[in-house]
Parts: sequence; structure tokens; C-alpha cells
Amino acid sequence: MDPSQNKITLSQMPIGSRILFRSRNEWRAASIARVADGRVSIQIASPLGRIYRISRSADTALYFDGRFYRLRPKVNSGDFVPVAVYDRRW
Repeated sequence: MDPSQNKITLSQMPIGSRILFRSRNEWRAASIARVADGRVSIQIASPLGRIYRISRSADTALYFDGRFYRLRPKVNSGDFVPVAVYDRRW
């Protein structure tokens, strides 16, 4: 498949879509939470059970590797905001 056909923007994904987000050292599960005013809010699950929310421009490119859509982080981005904590007993 032509690599140019593998690119899609965040604004083209429906709310609730699952994507993979690259954190500093690993890939994390994420989902599209909100699209408004040219920005897309993404909720990211952490290994400790917390959820973080980030915001990206609607024209940010996603890359499809044949199985998953992937979003690369901004360089030096410190925009993680804790949103919720899951039950830690599980």
C-alpha cells in the first residue's frame, strides 16, 4: 500500500475511535473523546489505571501500520492532565 494512503487526520476519526499513542517510552491505548473548535481531545490510559487527556490540532496526522492507527507525541510535550483514577484493586 502506498504510504501516502496510510495517513489520516484526527478530525477524520469518529468520537470513540481507538488509537495508539506513543508516550515517552511505550505505546498506550487512547480514544478520541471530543472534537471542537479545530481541536481534538484524546483520552490516554496509563499502566497504573489513570486516564490522561491531551489536546491536538484537528489536522494532526495519524499513521496506519496495517493494524492500528498511531499518533506520535509532540517533542517535549508536558501536556498530560490527570482526569480519573480507576479502582486499583484490580
